[in-house]
Amino acid sequence: MYDIDWGEVADSTAEAVSDGASALYQGVKDYGTKAFQWIEDNPETSQIIAGVVGGAGQYLAAKEQQKSAERFEMDMMERRRKERQIKPGEIENYGTHIGEVKKGLLTNGMIAGGN
Repeated sequence: MYDIDWGEVADSTAEAVSDGASALYQGVKDYGTKAFQWIEDNPETSQIIAGVVGGAGQYLAAKEQQKSAERFEMDMMERRRKERQIKPGEIENYGTHIGEVKKGLLTNGMIAGGN
């Protein structure tokens, strides 16, 4: 059917990719050069822009820190709430009340059919 030379296809593909990457790199390099030249030509404006960007960064960092502190507080409140709850089966060996909890109407009394 078709006689395809895969080595030639691979070479031409690699060359096209290389040319595209080179053009992309050159475009980024030119853009960076122009941007730095503009900053050098306009120092006051670039300082204002840098101040605005720095202020926005500080605002976002403070907001994220506040969210993190709120999550921590909520986690701690949840942990304290769980620690205050009674957990079934953990009362038996508590201080002087050893075994007293299991001698109620439901567990060992008339309703449960015990002694």
